[in-house]
Amino acid sequence: MPVLKVSDEAGNLAEILVNSGTIPQEHSEDALHIALVTVNGIDMSALLYAMIA
Repeated sequence: MPVLKVSDEAGNLAEILVNSGTIPQEHSEDALHIALVTVNGIDMSALLYAMIA
């Protein structure tokens, strides 16, 4: 599985997700994970399947 670098775009999106209340502050790492897959065009369901398979 490739390692994704945290771009400014991903960091900004994660910040928006937390600041808007979409993702609680205590789960800010999850917001970053969601932002990373979003800006990189990764299908989250495929990623989750790969992690449990």
